[in-house]
This record gives sequence, C-alpha cells and structure tokens, in this order.
Amino acid sequence: MIIRIGGQRWTIERVDELDGKAEGECRRLSNQIRVQKTNHDHERDTLLHELIHAALAVTGVTNDLDDKEEERIVRAITPVLNDILDWKIAKHVMVHK
Repeated sequence: MIIRIGGQRWTIERVDELDGKAEGECRRLSNQIRVQKTNHDHERDTLLHELIHAALAVTGVTNDLDDKEEERIVRAITPVLNDILDWKIAKHVMVHK
C-alpha cells in the first residue's frame, strides 16, 4: 500500500519476518514501513508506531533527536493516538497485501 506522509510517498508492507527483534521498521531513506505479520491489534499498534517515526522523519524532527530520545517520544505518543484514531486505514492495510 502506498500512502502520503508530509507530501511524500511511503510504502507500507506486511512481512512474515523482520531481521532482529523488531516487529516493525521505518526505512527513512527509501520511504518504506515494514510491519511483521502477527495479530491484528499488535500489527495496528506497530504500524502506528512506525507511522510516527515516519512523520518525525518527514518533518525533520529526527535531525534534532538521538535514537533513544526519538524512540521514547514515539513510545509515549503511540498509545495516546491509538486511543483516539479511527483505524480505517490500518484495517485496510492489515486485510490487503
């Protein structure tokens, strides 16, 4: 699936497995988000987490943060946004390959 984040085209892909312990990854240089296939709710949370990473990258905020600071911010924001968003986009991504 291709979406726009901050005017940029990003590809979202569900994969059977990712390298390492990560369940999702945001590839900033190639504008790609990859989410490991698990259960729907967990994939939704992981997708939102990676979308926030992408938004921070697109806006340039990541230039001002080290990796640890960025991850702390993303982990804090993810559950709050998860509670308020209507997950129509995530449902579409999780159902379609």
